[in-house]
Amino acid sequence: MKTFKKFKTVIVVIFVCFIVYYIRNLYYSNSSLYFFYPDTYHYLNRAQELANHAPLVNPFRLPLYPLVLLNLSKLRGDFIVDSLNIYTINFRNLLRFQKDISLLGAFFFILLSGLIFGYGRKFLLVAIIYALNIRIFGWDKNILTECLTLAVMSIYVFSAIKFITSKNLLYLLVTVIISDILFLLRPVYLILTFALLPFIIYHLFKQNKLRLIIASFFIVASTALVPLYYSYQNYKLYSYTGISTVPVHNLLAKIWQYRLDLHNFTPADKYEKILYDCVKNHPITPLNDTTDCLFALNLEDNLYSINSAKIIGPFAKKIILKQPFTYIARSTMLFPHALITTASDMTWISTWANNNMVRLFWNYLLSVYNLLQITFLSFFILYPYSLYCFFKKPDQINTIVVILGIIVFYQLSFNTFFVQSEYIRLRAPIEPILLLYCFYYYLRIINAVFHFLKTRLSKEAKKLR
Repeated sequence: MKTFKKFKTVIVVIFVCFIVYYIRNLYYSNSSLYFFYPDTYHYLNRAQELANHAPLVNPFRLPLYPLVLLNLSKLRGDFIVDSLNIYTINFRNLLRFQKDISLLGAFFFILLSGLIFGYGRKFLLVAIIYALNIRIFGWDKNILTECLTLAVMSIYVFSAIKFITSKNLLYLLVTVIISDILFLLRPVYLILTFALLPFIIYHLFKQNKLRLIIASFFIVASTALVPLYYSYQNYKLYSYTGISTVPVHNLLAKIWQYRLDLHNFTPADKYEKILYDCVKNHPITPLNDTTDCLFALNLEDNLYSINSAKIIGPFAKKIILKQPFTYIARSTMLFPHALITTASDMTWISTWANNNMVRLFWNYLLSVYNLLQITFLSFFILYPYSLYCFFKKPDQINTIVVILGIIVFYQLSFNTFFVQSEYIRLRAPIEPILLLYCFYYYLRIINAVFHFLKTRLSKEAKKLR
């Protein structure tokens, strides 16, 4: 019986893997197009700097994706990246790599779904919904970090959940290593593992695993080594205190996105006066672009340089700290928009295909999953409920579910508090996790409804007898 059950599980997993591979292969093979965005040029320029033996550490773009670009696109140090000659770069190896890493991430998502749902009908339903989700595999043709981050995030969550189910410290160590890879792709994940730590410790405490608590604390603490070293090198090489200059420039955009009050602010120098006038008179734009203000500073180096960040950082923090409650309230009000928005000035997910029927199929899928995204507003009800269930009974399944919720909430918090636009792109890495989290509760609700109806009908049948 056990052998048959294992065989059945293997067949189900192979079937799901086949669907994932077939759908994605159809997406890759039906069109050879790939897509550039403003950040693509930033990553390529950084890759070119690395080709010229520049230091790996840089506060503008972290080095992992530029290194991938450099090695797979064979960029030369004398190559100048612009909107014309970017089309002469051979991205074939990069796209093949992104396809393979995306399939690897999908495989780990399938394993993760099995840990949560088992390998029965619920697993099959969730896995097929994932396999057809163009909002996930649609990133694979973009020359951006999203494809890699999606895959690495699935591996990260799998290893974290596997630690909860097995209590094997090796999985926690893998989680820490993967978290550093996530950080090198996107600095937003700097403290993600630290956000999970209190819940992991509370779960272990209730399980009387005191030795594991101590070991877990020190293993998770080691996550800080890479960011601390990166920050130290930034200070040593560029006299910049911090990890990245990008969030600093985003804060400037947040000030005029929220139209924060500037009346009580007194500029300390000519640069702050320039920024003050620019922010005060700047119209709200769809992407809240800071370019005009950066030009107004009239610095001789790159617009998004370290020097501009050193000026903007203190200016933005002064204004925000004068009205923190307004900033927090308006950022919090953006949560629903950041979670379900499907409108954008940029088309992040391409549905183009050489075959018209295939193109219609992609458009249909995108429409269906855009509607499904709206149902994920339930997250804001389910998340407090999952926290309540966890603290009431921190068993294995409640711990797993609350960890999924924390990861989603963590990403949404950073998106709304520190970024002014492009929420579709920024939430991409948590799309699979959000799907898992919400469908765990959706399927529980459906089961409860069916159980209620079955019980009610059974009682009515007995009365008729």
